Amino acid sequence: MGFVREDGLLDVGREFELAYTKFCPESEVKKVLLISSATSVPQEFYWKFAGYLAENGIAVYTFDYSGIGRSGSSIEALKLHSGGVKSWGSVDQTKITELVLGEYPNHKICLVTHSIGGQVLGFNPLNLKFEKVIMAASQSASWYMFKGFSRFKIYLFFNFFMRRLTPIFGYYPGSKVGIFEDLPGSMAMEWSRWGNQKEYMMQFHNENEYHFDQLKAEVRSYSFENDWLASKIGVDWLAKQYPKARVDRIHFTGKVNGLEPKHFGFFREHFKETFWESTLNWILE
Repeated sequence: MGFVREDGLLDVGREFELAYTKFCPESEVKKVLLISSATSVPQEFYWKFAGYLAENGIAVYTFDYSGIGRSGSSIEALKLHSGGVKSWGSVDQTKITELVLGEYPNHKICLVTHSIGGQVLGFNPLNLKFEKVIMAASQSASWYMFKGFSRFKIYLFFNFFMRRLTPIFGYYPGSKVGIFEDLPGSMAMEWSRWGNQKEYMMQFHNENEYHFDQLKAEVRSYSFENDWLASKIGVDWLAKQYPKARVDRIHFTGKVNGLEPKHFGFFREHFKETFWESTLNWILE
C-alpha cells in the first residue's frame, strides 16, 4: 500500500498561516491521526513515521507550530508573534484538530505528541475528541523535575539564555547560541516563566484557558532512560495533569541494536520495530 502526500496552509487568524502536511493512504482509511511536534522541531522530522502509518491505512497530519518551520519562522515573523506557549495548543493544535474533524467527520481521531505537544494538548478545547493519545517524552520541563547536571543546564537555559537574551533580540536566538532553534519572543518568555515553577504551567491555572480535565482518551505515555530533556518524574507529572484520561505509563530502559531512544528516538526509523509497530497495532485495535 502507498500514500499520497499533500501540503497545505491553514488560516488561523494570526500573523501568519499554519503549514501542515497530510499523508493519505491510497487504500481505505482505517483511522486518522494528528502529530503534535516538540519545541523547535519542524514537521519534516516526523514524516517517515507518518509515512509508515499511512502505508498501513492511517491518514496522518503533521504541522508546524506558528514560529516554527514553514509557519512564519523568519526573524521578522518571530518578533511579530503575539502568542505564548498556550497558543500552540489553544490556536495551532486546535485549528488543525478542527481541520481533521472536518475532513474525517466519521472517523475516530488519534493524537501523537512529542515533548511540548503533550503539554499544549491541555489548552486545546477539542482534546475531548481524541480517542487515543500517544505521548512520547511529553513532560514538565520545570528545572525542579531534573537532577544533577541536567538540572543546572535547564535552569541556565530558562534563566540566562532565554530570559536574558530574548528581550535583547526580540525573539529567542537559539540558532546563535546553539541551544534549540529560534523561537518567538512571546513564546520564549512564557515558557521561561513556566520553567521556573515547581508546578510548571499549572502555577498559572485558570478555568477559561485550561482544558486538561476534559481529556478522556486512552493514553500511552512514554519516558526514556537518560533523556536529559524529559525526566521520568517530569513525564509522570504531566500524565497526572489529565485526571480523566486512562493512562498507561511506560518507562523504556535499555538499548535497541546498541542505541538508546532518549528524547528523539521514538520517531527515528532505527526504532521502527520497537515503537512504530506497537503504535500502529494499538491504534488499529
